[in-house]
Amino acid sequence: MADFDVLALVGSAGGSAAALEVLRTLPPDFEVPIVVVLHLPPDSTLPEIYSRLPFAVQWARSGASILPGQIAICPPRAFLELLPDGSYALTPCETGAIERPIDRFLESVAHSFSTRAIAIVLSGMGRDGALGAMELHRTGGRVLAQSEETAEQPSMPAAVIDSGAADMVVPLHELGHLVGELVARTPRPRMRSEVESIRRTFGDAAEVAARAREIDWSLSALGPAVSWPEALRAAARTALDAPTPMAVWWGPQFIQIYNDAWRAFLGVSKHPQALGAPAQETWPEIWPHIGPLVQRVLSEGIAASGDDYPLLVQRYGFFEEVFAAFSYSPIRDATGSVVGVFNSVWETTKNVVSERRLLALRALTSKLAGAQGVLDACERVGTALASYPQDVPFALIYLIDERTRQATLAASTGIEAGAGSAPRVLDLDSDALWPIASALSGSIIDGSEGLFIDDLANRCPGLSPVPHVRGGGLPPQTAQLRPIRAATDEPPLGVVVLALSPHRPWDEAYRSFIDLVVRQISAGLAEGQAKERERERLDRLADVDRAKTEFFANVSHEFRTPLTLLLAPLDELVRSKDLLPAPLAEEVKVAASNARRLQSLVTNLLDFSQIESRRQPPQLALTDLCMLTVDVASHFRSAIEAAGLEFQIHSDPEMPLVPVEPDMWRSLVSNLLANALKFTFEGSITVQLLALRLHAEVVISDTGVGIPSDELPNIFKRFHRVRGTRARTAEGAGIGLSIVHDLISRMGGQIRVRSREGHGTAFTIWMPYKSFRYTKQTSARGIAMPSKDIVADLAEQATRWVTDIKPEAVGVLEDLVGRHHEASFIGAPQNGRIVVVDDNADVRRYLRRLLGERWSVETVAEADAALGLIASWRPDVVLADVMMPGMDGFELLRRVRADPALKCTPVMLVTARAGETAAVEGLVAGADDYVAKPFSPRELLARVAALIERARSAAALRESEMRFRAFVSASSDVVYRMSADWSEMLELNGRGLLPDMKAASEGWMTGYIHPDDQADVQAAIKRAVAGKHMFELEHRVRRLDGTLGWTLSRALPILDDAGNIKEWLGAASDVTARKQAEEALRDSERLLQRSQHWIAAQRDAFQAAMSGAPIETSLGILTETLVAQADDGRRCAFYIAEGNTLRHVVGMSDEYARCVDGFIISPESLACGLAVAMDQPVITPDIFMEPKWRNWLWLASQFGYRGCWSFPVKTRDGRLVGALAMYFADTREPAASDLELAQAFAETAAIIISRDVNAGAAEPARV
Repeated sequence: MADFDVLALVGSAGGSAAALEVLRTLPPDFEVPIVVVLHLPPDSTLPEIYSRLPFAVQWARSGASILPGQIAICPPRAFLELLPDGSYALTPCETGAIERPIDRFLESVAHSFSTRAIAIVLSGMGRDGALGAMELHRTGGRVLAQSEETAEQPSMPAAVIDSGAADMVVPLHELGHLVGELVARTPRPRMRSEVESIRRTFGDAAEVAARAREIDWSLSALGPAVSWPEALRAAARTALDAPTPMAVWWGPQFIQIYNDAWRAFLGVSKHPQALGAPAQETWPEIWPHIGPLVQRVLSEGIAASGDDYPLLVQRYGFFEEVFAAFSYSPIRDATGSVVGVFNSVWETTKNVVSERRLLALRALTSKLAGAQGVLDACERVGTALASYPQDVPFALIYLIDERTRQATLAASTGIEAGAGSAPRVLDLDSDALWPIASALSGSIIDGSEGLFIDDLANRCPGLSPVPHVRGGGLPPQTAQLRPIRAATDEPPLGVVVLALSPHRPWDEAYRSFIDLVVRQISAGLAEGQAKERERERLDRLADVDRAKTEFFANVSHEFRTPLTLLLAPLDELVRSKDLLPAPLAEEVKVAASNARRLQSLVTNLLDFSQIESRRQPPQLALTDLCMLTVDVASHFRSAIEAAGLEFQIHSDPEMPLVPVEPDMWRSLVSNLLANALKFTFEGSITVQLLALRLHAEVVISDTGVGIPSDELPNIFKRFHRVRGTRARTAEGAGIGLSIVHDLISRMGGQIRVRSREGHGTAFTIWMPYKSFRYTKQTSARGIAMPSKDIVADLAEQATRWVTDIKPEAVGVLEDLVGRHHEASFIGAPQNGRIVVVDDNADVRRYLRRLLGERWSVETVAEADAALGLIASWRPDVVLADVMMPGMDGFELLRRVRADPALKCTPVMLVTARAGETAAVEGLVAGADDYVAKPFSPRELLARVAALIERARSAAALRESEMRFRAFVSASSDVVYRMSADWSEMLELNGRGLLPDMKAASEGWMTGYIHPDDQADVQAAIKRAVAGKHMFELEHRVRRLDGTLGWTLSRALPILDDAGNIKEWLGAASDVTARKQAEEALRDSERLLQRSQHWIAAQRDAFQAAMSGAPIETSLGILTETLVAQADDGRRCAFYIAEGNTLRHVVGMSDEYARCVDGFIISPESLACGLAVAMDQPVITPDIFMEPKWRNWLWLASQFGYRGCWSFPVKTRDGRLVGALAMYFADTREPAASDLELAQAFAETAAIIISRDVNAGAAEPARV
């Protein structure tokens, strides 16, 4: 016969489905009457839903009785009571669940059936049923509660469990079977007291609690739960309530009890079997390392800890690399003896892995810096990644050759180059090993993913396991192929194969790390490629320059042979002049003199070629500069005085020896003295030498015609001559002052020129006493005695200038094709093509003979024929007569200019018309030059040479501009132009990063630059404009899509001939990704530092609490850390709830504590009292604006705070045990991070306060 007369099923939300599950699992022969009372809606059709069950189902009716095998359901909106005779009594319940109909029903069951009733409390919201269950439990009835984790709404069963009325807490799927066993008189598996002990120790909500209820603790080393000592219960409860991973290792066997958070370190391979098992059996792989530490804690009571301990945990379907910080603290019983160990663990995997990856990226960046080529960059990548196999077990870089359709291995790490998994050459069209072509396909080249290979075990058998993994690493199972690009708009340079760690999840952090690695590799290879290209370009330019210089030098040297053969017989004739007729002797003397002058010009030309090639290093020697300069000047005295000029030399006898090359010094002084005599007609020439503190000063000045101010910047340029200036002779190639400037620079000195037109010129030279170019080695090589040929030649030329005192004007054409003809045009452009168009046959023949010595010349009689020749032959210059029959020179010029292919061809017009008007007419018509007949042959040669040179320079400039425009167009950088003072942006090509600007704008600063960076940009502009140097700055900009980005902006000034800034040309690179990576690095470092401080504080606080230190000590650790981490002057305090009041514990002064102790906990209160009463934070940014603070403003003023934040301190089981307060000297609104930090500290404080309260409550029992 059954021991029970009725089975009551009660519930609310989710209860209908739960009741159906219980009824389904009841035994088929179940005969006990069943009554179901649920919070049902008025239109419920529950009997129809239950009609498929093997029971009779009906609505309960007043007066009807319970029947075996029948289910009676309480109608909606009704009270159901079960009377002692088994009949039903129903009354209306208008307000539904508010009037607690389930409590009323269970109380009637308790009073009518007591020990012969079973009640099952199922899923539901609210606390209806808790009081009725307690009454049934009191009268001896059986109360079963659905476990919270299996309940859709756990509030109702949780209320019954918390009230202590539940005899058993059972998962939903076991309830029907258990009821069947109870009714069939099957003995219960454990005592009610055992169940209650387990429940009170482990609770009901956690997964570990459910597993604990499944364990037969009587078979474990701990014995039945009912017999556990209070110290074990308290320790277990502390660990289970802790928000952080914590475990209790009890007794000499270290039997484990842990919370749900600690379970994460066990993984699926160790949980749940670790619960109640010895720690040594659970952790055999690390016990040799941690066993001695734990044993010492148990035997000596000395706490131990460790940081970033590596583990291998199987918790997400794979063996994951995990790092943890841990602390082992002693657990003491009432006598003070150590009976167990608290094991607190904090996972640091994220910080350790992030820091390791940051180090890898830094190492990669550092290694790639300075890569000299693509292959060098690849090798540096391999070297850098080899040190970080935990994140990149192996890496291969293949460079692509599209021409051969092959990929060549450029670097490898983790796999030996040439091995089966890393062949040196791959066919792009084969996917057998590494599908390079697939990795380069458009569908996967989106810059963020790549091609995944997840069958490495088949593709690459025999791969080595990942090193440095405790417990033994596995070989990599997945790899990713990513294209490497120097620029987004260029074909890929190659593909990098990156193996992925089998012990790390492929999450956003891993993806970002791989993205950054690929970007760094791409940037490094791009830099290496750029350096290779620049090196090749410089090599080509050097080859061209070397060939030009060698050619120039060889040709110049070849002049010496004919000069020698010319001078030798002439000198012999001069020595034999007495044997010659007097007129002929005079002519021979003139010929010899001019031949020597020609030799001097060739010598100067050779010196210039040596200066140009920089192959003649200066041989400096300590020299008496005064004596050497006076010696050179003495050669010019006779010529200067013969010209009627005063010559003065002032030397400083105290001048020390100066390091110069005597030959170079003789040459430059001679040139300056000859130059002074050439342009001085009255007054004096002065040489002055002064010994200054650090250098010698030499000034060569004259009272000559001076130099126009607009010519001064060009005075030291090669081949530059000041035209239109009065001079003793028109001789000269314009290289003398250029040689002077270069010789002084090479010897480490400086030269400056000051001149006023009509008042003379002064050249000032400074030579340092200690030149870095002078060494003992250069002195020891020996310096040959300086040759005086240059000095003598220049002095002789000067003497000839003053033979006829009347100077000749510049431009006289007395000897235009004579002795200076060849020397004057040695530097003229060679290999040029000239078309001569003239209807006069004699002129054509003459010009062919004159010009043909230097250039290729073709002559044409008619302009029509000339057009065809010009189009096919493409000459360097067209020389055309203006007046011709048929098409004249102007029409020919117009047609040449109209032809796009010919419009840049230089045209020189020749006419019989003279005068300024004719010249202007020709130039306005578009001619490049204009010559009037009769022309000087020398002048014509000079003009043609200049025109060819100018045309070639213009062509080179056009080519350079085209290359520059192509480069700018190909670049991904923003390009812009600015006015001289940056007040206007003249043009901007945004490249999709910034909005384009075609017209000049003065509002560019506010339109593009972030407001916070505008001051820095203005300051950088001011410095760049003032110094006329490059502008360079990283700053934020508003991008085309409206977001903020970072650019690295550089701009160079474009100067005019006077050295003034005309405008600025700049480019800006998008460095947003790098800045974001740097910011992420800084954030990660800050987060890591904050986490480390918090972990240390939490550990110290827990250790202090566990070691029996006063609560003020452990909470004081938290307040000090909170204040230190915030670092904003805030003050923090903890309060403990005692009844309905608060008591200050730590944080503020004793005087403040006396003022606030006893603060009321009430909804009408404020600050901490209100926070605890309402169970929510109370944030008062400004207490002077809060009416509730009106009576407490005196306290805030006395202790100097304006803002106050209050937070409740609540344990995990919902008990409010205190409050945390933060005080600020000024008004303050909290950020999200402030609230998170306060919540973390409050949770830790709750554990410490709860433990202190429990320890205090247990104290009398120990007395």
